[in-house]
Amino acid sequence: MYRFYAERNPQFKPLMNQRVLNPVKSLRNACAHNNCLLNVLSRTSTTKPSPEVSAFVASFDNISAGERRSKLTSRPMFEIVCLLYAYTKIVSPSVKKRRMAQLSELIHGRLQKHMDYFDGPTGNKLVATSFDFLKKVVDNLI
Repeated sequence: MYRFYAERNPQFKPLMNQRVLNPVKSLRNACAHNNCLLNVLSRTSTTKPSPEVSAFVASFDNISAGERRSKLTSRPMFEIVCLLYAYTKIVSPSVKKRRMAQLSELIHGRLQKHMDYFDGPTGNKLVATSFDFLKKVVDNLI
């Protein structure tokens, strides 16, 4: 619909590339239909991060190139990072500051509450490392 409108209105200046907006739409749909994102955290060969999103994550000093490549090929992580990228580009600074503080509270509070379920020899390292990656991204946005 976004592309349809843009093609028919030459004066329209897109705010964001389709390769960023489509994953945001996909994440919204997954959440609206109560899909469990933890079940699909593994890497896929079909997920190719857009250059904007890859550069966005590359700008964070605490995320290595290998971790960036690994986590951005996980569809849910890629979609979440696309959402955060779009959010930082579109939302006003005062709203962004307040909402990022709330997101940080969630990441450092609720998501860390039972990390012992995923750590250790019997834990799920994929979930633990994905949460760690998400925490690093959010920490860089505050």
